[in-house]
Amino acid sequence: MKKIVIIAFVASMLTACVDTSDLPQIDNLTILNDSIQKAPGAVFQFTVDFSDDNGLSQYRVRVEDDFPNARTQDAPWYFVEGYEINGLSVSESQVIELPYPDLEQGRYRLDVIVQDIDLGESSESQHFFIYE
Repeated sequence: MKKIVIIAFVASMLTACVDTSDLPQIDNLTILNDSIQKAPGAVFQFTVDFSDDNGLSQYRVRVEDDFPNARTQDAPWYFVEGYEINGLSVSESQVIELPYPDLEQGRYRLDVIVQDIDLGESSESQHFFIYE
């Protein structure tokens, strides 16, 4: 009988330590201009909606080229930035100035990574194009 009580106690303690929170969600990622002409003052814009059951902590934005041999060129572009957020549901809008003239034409990938207060992460990627 004593062994059953000890096993039940240990099992209840292990069950209490299991994380039951869900991963944060990227509910909507929308690129507002997915085809951008390379020009002075050109910008890349997107909106994103996040949600989580326990609380949001931060999100990161990464933009990098997605075409062959670009990193061997003279002026590849790589953008990464982090932003703090809080709450259970957050909508964000970002405008990123493009580095003219140090920008190559081609396909680029936008990655958005969100993290909740429990350190769970989710990500989503989309593509856009830069043309001359």
